[in-house]
Amino acid sequence: MSEAEQLPDEQLEQQVEDRHEEQPQEEPQVSPDQETAQRNGHVSRDQWIEQGKDPDDWVSAKKFNERGEMIDKRRQLERSNRDRDTKRSE
Repeated sequence: MSEAEQLPDEQLEQQVEDRHEEQPQEEPQVSPDQETAQRNGHVSRDQWIEQGKDPDDWVSAKKFNERGEMIDKRRQLERSNRDRDTKRSE
């Protein structure tokens, strides 16, 4: 008879809980690119597909951030041009 079979249920449950608590809880490693992208709305490929979106349209966190930077620069230029044009017309 094994040790587990000899223990009352409560002791066996406690041993299982103790072993579970002893195992280190590893947090998934997230790269700085992934962290930035997630803050701005990027999702994993699996989540993208689960949302019913086309897998071919998904981009990596790095590419997502690069595109976001280009969009920000474009908006800044548009704002700058609009301000310049407003000053000229005054």
